[in-house]
Amino acid sequence: MKTKLTLLFSVLLLLVVAMPVFASVQDRCLNFEEGDYVTCSGIPSSTSLTIEGWIKHSDLSAEIQNYVNIPNFFAGIRKNGNQVDFYVKQFTGSMTASVFHVYGGTLSAGEWTHVAGTYAGSMLKLYVNGILVNQAATPAGELVPNTGSFLISNSVESMHGKIDDVRLWNTARSQAQIADNRFNELTGTETGLVSYWKFNEGSGTVANDVKGTSHGTLVNMTDANWVVSGPEGEWLWAKQGGGTSEDYVRDIAKDSNGNTYVVGNFYGTATFGSFTVSSFTASAPAGQEYSNNIYVAKLDADGNYLWATEAGGYLFESGYCIATDTDSNVYITGIFNGQADFGSISLTSSGSSDIFIAKLGTNGNWMWAKQAGGTGADIGTSIAISTMNIVYVTGAYTGTATFGTQSLTSSGGDDIFIARINNNGSWGWARSAGGTGTDRGYGIAVYGDNSICVTGSFAGTATFGTTQLISNGSNDVFIVKLNSNGSWDSHLLQQCGGSGSDISYGIDCDSSGNFYVTGTFNGTATFGAFTLTSNGNEDIFVIKLGFAGNCLWAKQAGGTSNDNGYGIASGRDGSCYITGPFTGSATFGAKQLSSLGSSDIYIARLDSNGNWLWAIKAGSSSADFGYGITSDTDGYAYATGTFKETVSFGSSSLTSGGQSDVFIAKIDQDHPFLAIKGLSVAFGIGYLGDTTTHNLWLKNGGYDESLRVESFAFGQPGSPFDVVGHIPCEIAPGDSVSFQIRFTPVVSGAVSDILNIYNNSGNLPILEISLSGTGESVEPLQPPLNVCITMNGNDAQISWDAVSEPIVPDYYLVFFNGSADINADFYYHGATTGLQYTHYLVGLHSAHIFYRIIAYKSGGRNAPDLAELRQGMSEAEVLRILR
Repeated sequence: MKTKLTLLFSVLLLLVVAMPVFASVQDRCLNFEEGDYVTCSGIPSSTSLTIEGWIKHSDLSAEIQNYVNIPNFFAGIRKNGNQVDFYVKQFTGSMTASVFHVYGGTLSAGEWTHVAGTYAGSMLKLYVNGILVNQAATPAGELVPNTGSFLISNSVESMHGKIDDVRLWNTARSQAQIADNRFNELTGTETGLVSYWKFNEGSGTVANDVKGTSHGTLVNMTDANWVVSGPEGEWLWAKQGGGTSEDYVRDIAKDSNGNTYVVGNFYGTATFGSFTVSSFTASAPAGQEYSNNIYVAKLDADGNYLWATEAGGYLFESGYCIATDTDSNVYITGIFNGQADFGSISLTSSGSSDIFIAKLGTNGNWMWAKQAGGTGADIGTSIAISTMNIVYVTGAYTGTATFGTQSLTSSGGDDIFIARINNNGSWGWARSAGGTGTDRGYGIAVYGDNSICVTGSFAGTATFGTTQLISNGSNDVFIVKLNSNGSWDSHLLQQCGGSGSDISYGIDCDSSGNFYVTGTFNGTATFGAFTLTSNGNEDIFVIKLGFAGNCLWAKQAGGTSNDNGYGIASGRDGSCYITGPFTGSATFGAKQLSSLGSSDIYIARLDSNGNWLWAIKAGSSSADFGYGITSDTDGYAYATGTFKETVSFGSSSLTSGGQSDVFIAKIDQDHPFLAIKGLSVAFGIGYLGDTTTHNLWLKNGGYDESLRVESFAFGQPGSPFDVVGHIPCEIAPGDSVSFQIRFTPVVSGAVSDILNIYNNSGNLPILEISLSGTGESVEPLQPPLNVCITMNGNDAQISWDAVSEPIVPDYYLVFFNGSADINADFYYHGATTGLQYTHYLVGLHSAHIFYRIIAYKSGGRNAPDLAELRQGMSEAEVLRILR
């Protein structure tokens, strides 16, 4: 039977936007390496489906990397070459199973990308970042039934990088549904949602399905694979200081006004911004060579040097630690030999080297300087200031050493001292700990109740108050607490380590009374109830102790070479930051860093539960070291160390003046920000007087502080764009809000504008969004003419004449409805650039069959209509329906 029908047409309006990716969709995600995957059971078969999720490649070297794979169902989405590949295995009309693919998009390493694939009977569609990038027609048929597991990544050809927020649907989601909801956290009750893995667990070997039916099991993965999907550390600026000789920095501190201070030693002349210091100021005896002197330098919040000053004599002197009080005065401790001048104050050592403690005013003027020690080698290594502006210092001494009027005598070699100095420089008390081996205090921190926590290393048998410890190897770590009057707190005395050499170098505390300690260990070492084993030689350890002294967690980082934790600082949200040097390849949780030279600088952050959040590096082909780190109440970190040659700290490139120079760097990591970068929205063609819309989701990508969106403003008066939404608004950490951007062209031609988003902190926008569109007055396409439908058994062959007025369509789409209800849903069956389409295995399930043919033009306007095909139906009957 051959029936000639004249069918009117529809044009689909598809809004195509160039939408960038959020830096984070969820707070946590899974990081995959080769062989890592998640297996989920109980996934039902479906005739339609959508697979979607977020991916972030760490590298693109492997040709194939699977994101989601349903092996027996044979559907999935993956990296293939440098594109995304969505595929299904389908029974066709001959009942032969064939695999069909659709490819598109361009992948980049290190960027979050949303990928989605949909299938609906005879059409595959691929979306990247909410944009339809390709589609392909398949013969009508059914998917191969699923009899196995649903895999995220795969046991072979695994994902290299992060996967987050994976969703499986039993419907083919529309572009609008995919684009508008990819940033949203679902409730789990959405229609058609089969499974939903958020990956927010943070630890363990189970990835929960929000629907509760297909929980995933992590294979070849540990807690280290759970990582934060949000922002990583970023170098904001870096400054240098030094001269042509070896210059060193040992520590860094902040004051309440946002200023930064560093201390160390230098030789000859060294320049810090516009300030120059010299180690040749003292008169040396004839034939005596000059050595290194102490320097202290101050920088403002933007990294500009405010002053630099020196102290010392002609022998070796160095500052090892620096701290500030509530009035922004500065305190340093270290070592000096012979006579050393601190401004107009002169100190003379009693033996080979003595300890100094000195105070400077906010302008760099020396206020007082005190010494301690005896005839042996004595050193001050760490200093801390209480909220009452009381000074506490630790280090090592040998023989008999005097601290004001109090004398301490070591039990053997180096012993640990802990001393109190009042704010005016008068000595309070001094305590000793140790034994016959080499024992040193390396770090000291003060809690709000003025209790003191000290850490370092000891060898052999060492006594702390009335408690005796015996090291397991050459050196073990100690952590001990004293009350403000100098009495030993027996509740906090921790010994950590193993049979190797284990040393702690840094300690800090938070506002809740928890203490954070870092250092280095070798072999297998025990930290409370936790056991760590180094990957090679020396590895980094980080531990957290509660107020009562219990070890809450212990973490390690490093590789097969020597890696050290030298500096540690607590963050405002219970996190902590560490710095030091690493060599070769070192792993920090799921993050791997590789050094360029013999050692590079690292900065790393852990959350309050000990999960690695991020790690960044800087370095040259020579030896570069991180020594000190601190943080401020605004959520920034500041680090210092030494470098040689040329080193890039983000966009800041520093070149040493000769040998080693000093760097001071600011790192941005957790302040609230809108988690969209480089955003642009392209509306495409908009017809004059019509309004097209786009949903804009803004997310607070910070960790612990709300962000206020104060206002929107366009760059041009009379803009054809506007915004609908509730302004001002507060966005809590991790939350999102939605606004609607509208485009209503009033003139023909291309238009563009900038949408500026402001908060209440200043005149500069916190985000700029580029908007573009094209106004057009084109009439709708003419309908396809001379449409013929030929029934051949249960198949229908549809043909038509080409449309050319007023413009040529991109292609034609065919929709089918086998229901007796004209208003029932139409099912998308395929697209063709030709002028005919065969609908296989149509069948006559009811008395009516409806088709809709659409001439498609990107940016066109809808003109829908419907044609009905009924067996035995005459042309006159059809025309009556169309009228």
